[in-house]
Amino acid sequence: MRVLDAPVSAPVPCLDGQLNKFVDAPEGVRAVALFDEASGRSLSREDFTGWEEFGSALAQIHISKVAGEGLPTLAIAQLLLNPSKQWRTKLHAVGQTDFEVASLVEGLARLIEPVMPYLPIGLVHGDTAGGNAHMSPDGRIAFFDFMWTGIGPWCWDLGTFRRGAGEIDRNWNALCKGYESVRKLADSELAAIPILAAIRCVFTTANIIDECDLDLQAEMTVPWLDKRASELKRLCDRIPQLV
Repeated sequence: MRVLDAPVSAPVPCLDGQLNKFVDAPEGVRAVALFDEASGRSLSREDFTGWEEFGSALAQIHISKVAGEGLPTLAIAQLLLNPSKQWRTKLHAVGQTDFEVASLVEGLARLIEPVMPYLPIGLVHGDTAGGNAHMSPDGRIAFFDFMWTGIGPWCWDLGTFRRGAGEIDRNWNALCKGYESVRKLADSELAAIPILAAIRCVFTTANIIDECDLDLQAEMTVPWLDKRASELKRLCDRIPQLV
């Protein structure tokens, strides 16, 4: 399957034509699907190559004409408010204060809520921290893992990358160069990206807490939660309006 010039991994239908099946797992019922191969090598945040191509392919996905019927709409409640409640509930459960997390989330909500209606929206991949794409020998990027795909601000994908492999400025600058070779970022998007990078930290923390199974219980410790709070604080420190 192709989204304009950005190749992506596509689901392989079952014999009955369905794209997914439901299975019983230790943590509950899970949906599983088989996707075709995304050929090439994984990109590495320490390699510094491939991010310009990654950015160009991501922009092609954003400007694609693929229909978004049935996809979730990524609103502030789904990205920040509800996830922050899950995080704070977990902190209470282990006897920790949620004051710092609550204060930072309040600041993020104050900054992003008035901006969200003015950010260009469309199809977003949803998990572009860096690992969900392969690069072929001829430089073609193939995206996979569309678990969090939806309709939302395009710069959500850039904020996600900024929080991941894009924390290294060399990677970030390369991605922006590739992205803007296809689609120019608006000033409002550039201002929103560091805010969305911090919001991504809240979003992923809540997802790990929510989906935690027996193999991940080691992460549900006070030191792990402290580490996530420190990351959120570090990301928020990069936002001029919050400093």
